Amino acid sequence: MSFVTDAKRLFGTTDLYEILNLKGSKLKRKDYSQAEIKKAFFKLSLQFHPDRYSNEVEKVETTAKFQILNHAYAVLSDKQKRAIYDEMGITDDTGVYADDVDWLARWRMMFKKITKEDIDNFVRKFRGSGEERDAVKEAYIKYKGDMGKILNDVIGVTYEDERRLYKMISDMIGSGELKATRYFVSEPEKRKAKRRKAARREAEEAEKMLKEVQRNEGAKDLVALIQNRQQKNIASFNELCDSLAVKYAKKPRKTK
Repeated sequence: MSFVTDAKRLFGTTDLYEILNLKGSKLKRKDYSQAEIKKAFFKLSLQFHPDRYSNEVEKVETTAKFQILNHAYAVLSDKQKRAIYDEMGITDDTGVYADDVDWLARWRMMFKKITKEDIDNFVRKFRGSGEERDAVKEAYIKYKGDMGKILNDVIGVTYEDERRLYKMISDMIGSGELKATRYFVSEPEKRKAKRRKAARREAEEAEKMLKEVQRNEGAKDLVALIQNRQQKNIASFNELCDSLAVKYAKKPRKTK
């Protein structure tokens, strides 16, 4: 397995900063703190965590992405390796990218378990806040008013929030803050009904899965919550990870 080959294929680049979505000039990159690097890694590692995928094909590719992220973090979190990389642009293609490294075990050691209570508290504070409004606005622009995608994108939102979000968006359109789109203004009733039906079915399935796992494992951590899609289509937990990462991340271990 080659880091260079896999990184180009899966991320379109071998630049370790770009892989972790840390943008900027060479001068700017040197200013990134270890906390910022770890936060970026935490967010992406949740997005591409192998435990989230049951399909074998997806799992294989996601595992490869997960390994690449770990490799990028292993270099940038090490002061000496990062200095060499910043100066020379060189990264070792072996060692930390070896097949026998247990990346999942390493990841779990790095981050404290985040419970369902932590997530519920975050969602409760997020709901109705300025941050939620900004997230709704951003999702509206991103998906051109497609309410189904907006509901999937905003943290802690279910189909039961559709009317609330619809009014929020309508107010922003009325004030000129947003432009009306065909997707938003003329969405067929059949599509709305189909979305509500699918959401109810998914909620019932998620509740069954949650009870089963809680019986077997007790408190749920963030990764398992994402995997079991509790409360909503939790594919949109990227922003939540941003807010929780620094709070719950352990300090990086010192390298000898």
